[in-house]
Amino acid sequence: MMRRLLTVIVATTVPLAGCAPKPRISMAQPVLAAQWSHPSDPVPAAEGASAAGLAALMSAPDLVQLTETALANNPDIRIAAARIERSKALLGRARLAALPQVSASAGTNGRALNSAVLDFPSAFASLDATLDVDPFGRLAGNRSAARGRVLAAQYERDFTVLAIETGLAQAWVLRATIARRTAILDGTIARAERMERVVRARYDAGAATRVDLGQQSMRVLELRRKRSELAEALGQTRTAIAVLCGVEAPGFVSTPADIAAITLPDFVPPAPSQLLAARPDVKAREASIAAANGDVRAARAAFMPSFSFSVEGLLDSLSGGLLNTSVRAGAAVLVPIFAQGRLTSGLRVAEADQVAAVEEYRMTVLAALAEVENLINAVAASRERATLLGRILEEARLTANLSSSRYIEGEEDLRTVLDAEQLLGDAEDAQVLGQQEQLFAQIAMYRAMGGHPADSWLD
Repeated sequence: MMRRLLTVIVATTVPLAGCAPKPRISMAQPVLAAQWSHPSDPVPAAEGASAAGLAALMSAPDLVQLTETALANNPDIRIAAARIERSKALLGRARLAALPQVSASAGTNGRALNSAVLDFPSAFASLDATLDVDPFGRLAGNRSAARGRVLAAQYERDFTVLAIETGLAQAWVLRATIARRTAILDGTIARAERMERVVRARYDAGAATRVDLGQQSMRVLELRRKRSELAEALGQTRTAIAVLCGVEAPGFVSTPADIAAITLPDFVPPAPSQLLAARPDVKAREASIAAANGDVRAARAAFMPSFSFSVEGLLDSLSGGLLNTSVRAGAAVLVPIFAQGRLTSGLRVAEADQVAAVEEYRMTVLAALAEVENLINAVAASRERATLLGRILEEARLTANLSSSRYIEGEEDLRTVLDAEQLLGDAEDAQVLGQQEQLFAQIAMYRAMGGHPADSWLD
């Protein structure tokens, strides 16, 4: 019996093996860049990632608490976690397909002897088992694809967490920036109001014109208008942080931080290949390629026959008689004959998905390398601009003080004073924006490096 079955298997599979199309698999191109276009000091390979998150590296207890709230409540993170559970369930189903399927049944036959008595002369029970054999890798391909999708879902969850973590840090820094700009503007408004009183006094004394008074009054009103815009933006940052934390905005409270007290270490990116190995989005694309390869393997194996072995056990007991037992065993071969077109289309779909997965990986790699290239320049440029802004602010303060003193003494006109005050306000505002720019560049570098940088990646 077994010899006949093997003869049938060989006779059916050998011809079909030659008829099955050869799959067309795309290969991911290697990363050729060994260093950045503006390399910094060489960075050794990281042996272990630091457990400190971005908020801890910024030494900001308030941001640490906000981050913990966001990681627990943010809907995007919960959605990503649900997708992981779904992919795990599909992997479990793929694994169960390789196990025997066991079913049991039982029953009895009855008849009515008269209107009051029922007779059950026989009863039966059956225990059946069926096992699908996978000599060509169809089930193994499905399992491989399911495992790849589990890994991809996990890495996508990690990338979502990283995006929420850095997005929250940026919103928190932005809120601190706007609060500081508002405070600076309040000081500018106070100086402008004092100057307005001086101009009014000089106008009353006949030493200033009505045009001078009108110009200064308009300046005060314009500054108050700008403050109203900043107050609106400050409220919007509060609601943005609330959304990221997964908290209802009406009851959310967030105190702005002092941007001058926010510090962040300089992140030095490692070699391109090391950096890509740490990014969750790149690893998710790699896992997607593995899943697509499994789909192609399963699609090609579908051209081959499928085999199953079954065992049926029957227990039959007659009323008043002995227990009779019988066991039947069998094997089945299912050969696809008139499904070549459908199977070929399925294979081509799987091949196209695999090519797309490889190209999506390549696109992610190119975008990651370009992102870090830009950030290396951005970090250096923001540091240089911060130094220049500090020097500009010193000159602006000196010029504003001198022009005010000379105007009070009657040695300078109001236009010069207004220009000097405008330059001072712009310089103070630009310095705060420069601090924000530096922090944003480092936060973006943290994200581009995949988060949780190794200690050797910190400057």
